[in-house]
Amino acid sequence: MYIAIALFSLVLLAIGALVLQGLVKVQAQPPHKGVMTFLGKRTEKVLDEGWHFLPLYPFVFGVVPVNVTRVEQDFKTDESGPVRTPDRAELKILDSATWTPDSETKGGLIAYLNAGGEAGVRSQLEDIVNERLREWVTSRDEGPLTWEEAIAARDEAVAIIVAAILVDQLPKINSSFPFVVLWKYFQGKHPNATEKEQFGERWEKVARGLKKEDSIRVRDEVDARMAEIQNIRRGNGKYTLPKLGIVLNRFNITEISVQGEVAKVAELREKERLEKEADVVQIQNVKDRILELMKPPPDGPGFSPEKALEVVQTEQTGKVTKTITETTFNVSPETREFIKLVVPTIPPLVNLKT
Repeated sequence: MYIAIALFSLVLLAIGALVLQGLVKVQAQPPHKGVMTFLGKRTEKVLDEGWHFLPLYPFVFGVVPVNVTRVEQDFKTDESGPVRTPDRAELKILDSATWTPDSETKGGLIAYLNAGGEAGVRSQLEDIVNERLREWVTSRDEGPLTWEEAIAARDEAVAIIVAAILVDQLPKINSSFPFVVLWKYFQGKHPNATEKEQFGERWEKVARGLKKEDSIRVRDEVDARMAEIQNIRRGNGKYTLPKLGIVLNRFNITEISVQGEVAKVAELREKERLEKEADVVQIQNVKDRILELMKPPPDGPGFSPEKALEVVQTEQTGKVTKTITETTFNVSPETREFIKLVVPTIPPLVNLKT
């Protein structure tokens, strides 16, 4: 009897040791999945987070943990050298993507591991994006000819890069014209210099070509593709990249700006434009105030144009610069011209001495 109890105890211990030895946990924080292995070879069986029993672990069955947290990736387009448009302006391009290891597709995580995991996928995605961006920026056939065109072409750039990443997965467009050209045509956007040479000042060649094609169908196809691209820009994409073993959730270009000496010139130009706009607003405000002061009672004080101008000057500077009488005014030529400028509709001034 004692022998039987001892044997039973040994069996229980062996079973317990086997069970304990085969218990494997796939961690949940951060989210993980497990690729099960058999005799050291990865299989397409994916284990969810939590505890699992793998007999004879790790000699017969094993597991390769994979972090499936969503990855935010910023691309460094200018790391391998400046990106320049055909007019030799240096650009700064800020773009980013969000992607997730593909644990839903059969063999997705194996492809992800074969691509080198997170580090390998980051490197390959960066190569794809940077190469296509440089190709687009420097091309005289499809890209911008000037930095001004590049800055205004962010939507086109996103569409081109997304198409390069997803290859043939976006909705098809059965037309002889490039997608970006069709999209700009249907949106009523103006062609850039390159597009004018190829497709006409107002897309005449596109219009003629679409008459031979089914323009309504083409427009629907263009809208469908752009809708998918907008989903990807907003982070709602669910496109799988089988070679990398990931799902692309988002891609967007947040900034295209000019750098170097051209940036200084552009900044100066923008400053001058803002100053001119401010001057226009200031002159209009002065004009409105003068006209308000010239209104006869009871709507206003009924000042003469010269006195109204003096009041406005006093309000703006806090001091009176001229002496005003009821009958005679000392008005400089500059002041007279200013009055004519801001209040061109007032009657000729009387008794103005210069």
